[in-house]
Amino acid sequence: MQHKVLHICLSRGWGGLEMYPARIIPELARQGWRAYVLTLEGTRLAQTLADCANACRFVNARCTLARHVSGLCEIYADAA
Repeated sequence: MQHKVLHICLSRGWGGLEMYPARIIPELARQGWRAYVLTLEGTRLAQTLADCANACRFVNARCTLARHVSGLCEIYADAA
């Protein structure tokens, strides 16, 4: 059974939060994980991950989708 991971980063910045998936996702893919990333289009993270498209499945989110996912995350965080 293949492991799967989805990393969600809805930040437009370029610091530790955004650099982490840029480093870890290609490594997980190298180790046999099926790696997915959800990020905002036009960000540096989106550009960085587009360069490693063979290492991960990349979802380029538009703002409306990103807000929807962000809202779901808040709902689940409040329930925990």
